[in-house]
Amino acid sequence: MLPEASLRALAARLSGDPTAPIAFLGEGWDNVVWSVGDDLVLRVRKHGSVRERAVAVQHDVDLLHFAARHSTVATPAVVSVAPFDGAVLTTRVPGVPATEARPDLAALADTLAVLLTALHSVSLEEAAEVVAPDPDPPEEWLRQIGEEYAEARAHSPADLHPGVEAFLAAAPPAAPSRLVFCHNDVRDDHLMVDPDSGAVTGLIDWGDAVLGDPALDLATILTDFGPETYQRVLAGYRVPTEDGLEDRVIHVARRRMVEDLAWRVRTADGPGLARTAAVLRSLL
Repeated sequence: MLPEASLRALAARLSGDPTAPIAFLGEGWDNVVWSVGDDLVLRVRKHGSVRERAVAVQHDVDLLHFAARHSTVATPAVVSVAPFDGAVLTTRVPGVPATEARPDLAALADTLAVLLTALHSVSLEEAAEVVAPDPDPPEEWLRQIGEEYAEARAHSPADLHPGVEAFLAAAPPAAPSRLVFCHNDVRDDHLMVDPDSGAVTGLIDWGDAVLGDPALDLATILTDFGPETYQRVLAGYRVPTEDGLEDRVIHVARRRMVEDLAWRVRTADGPGLARTAAVLRSLL
């Protein structure tokens, strides 16, 4: 993490406001994130050489410009960039994560149906300018997650073991013939909502976007918002679907919950483990 003096200097340079207060917001695999004043967010890359961080920052900027063109909800807008510092300053999407509020699930579903229709309808040629297909096939994902689960198994609920192990041993569904632009992380902590009305205000964290199966985006709606919300999204989704979509949604949902289960065990997150286990029981 940057020393405080360096962080303040970087935030002042990018925002043009040396007096803006700075507060730590969180840390992911790739970035550390701070608020700058009330309306801005500073993301700084954690890993890589100067050149690698600059390339990654440019990719992030391209993705956010793409999101601004095609998203039907608010997204972080790029304010300024320091590529060789691995830093991007963006606007702060209003609202709070859906995990911290009571979203209006019917309205949320209708909003997400329109959003995913827009994103999944972008031409393959344009999407391919900013994202690539996931290099790992479903079989490799299962292998990796199987290893993570094996390490966490002894500390996970025993009643889940037969179902999880049967899932990991089974072949994944056939792949779709058509890939689309996927946000690939439409989770309840990335979907922002108005804390009073519960209406969706925006979507953040676009860095995992890929050219992929539409099931990647639909599955997280099932796991994080429940089957009724998922079915309402599917009813309003206006992209032609292929046979087997719902099987692939269930597969991705199970895969992500097994991965989440292992993560909750590894981080000793008891409440999170209980929530994940409950979702996984409903899927197996």
